[in-house]
Amino acid sequence: MKSDKSGKSDIYLKGAPLSEKTFREPPRELGILPFWFWNGDMKTGEMKWQAAQYKEKGLAGLFIHPRFGLEVPFLSKRWMDKVGFAIRETDKLDMQVWIYDEYNWPSGTAYKKVPNKYPDLQQRYIELTVLDADGPTFVFLEGYDSRY
Repeated sequence: MKSDKSGKSDIYLKGAPLSEKTFREPPRELGILPFWFWNGDMKTGEMKWQAAQYKEKGLAGLFIHPRFGLEVPFLSKRWMDKVGFAIRETDKLDMQVWIYDEYNWPSGTAYKKVPNKYPDLQQRYIELTVLDADGPTFVFLEGYDSRY
């Protein structure tokens, strides 16, 4: 944290220079937002308990992140109902809730829904592969995305 000759910080928080005390003890809303991994059936009682545990530990919010093992179909009506429940529960706890834009990773495929519906949008790449062969040979190499 830099300061000018007057001792004022060049970093501002809510319109005021950031003090050393605020830097060392930041307000709750500037804290971390951990991933809230969703897997299994995500029963509402368990969700409520987990959100309360995050709050009890002093966290200002969560990042909903669906993972392998999730039994609620991603982006289904049931999924949206669970998200709505999570938003209502975290709101009661005065917490923020964010939603990771993907099922597992990587981001951008909507759990393969986009590339399955629009195969022309799938990534393409060129990879150099060196093979040592005795004399002429024919090789067919097929690549695939191992993340799935």
